Amino acid sequence: MTRILMSVLLLVLLTGGACKNKYKASESMEETSTTEETTKQLPDDFLSFYDQFGKDSIFQLEHIVFPLDGERALEDGEKSADTSVKWQKEDWKFQRTFDDMGGSFKQEFIDFHGIITEVTHDHTATYIMTRRFSKIGDEWMLIYYQEMGLH
Repeated sequence: MTRILMSVLLLVLLTGGACKNKYKASESMEETSTTEETTKQLPDDFLSFYDQFGKDSIFQLEHIVFPLDGERALEDGEKSADTSVKWQKEDWKFQRTFDDMGGSFKQEFIDFHGIITEVTHDHTATYIMTRRFSKIGDEWMLIYYQEMGLH
């Protein structure tokens, strides 16, 4: 079951790049109107959820499916390894709202059949973080997390 779910999620990520519902949430200060325009295309309830998710640690913990499937970043000097991980609630580190670090990072959202994938990366795509959110019942939940780093 886990392999099937991971295969489906991988397919979503790979096909999401060609999907017409690709949204850039923040590229630079000069593109504020574009940012506002594209985030309007995401579900309204997701935008309010996402805002609270990055500001409220208790809310965040209540909206993560633990153990959370994901990948850890490679350690210094590690060339390749099995980076699969199940993130645990007791080890979770609060994740704040996106900060482009003075234009050093970009953030994109891809909405593919109700799964919203957030990809944050530097301009060379050397450092990448991926989070996937899905609605479970009436609530948005974090269902996958790929730690920021080399992959």
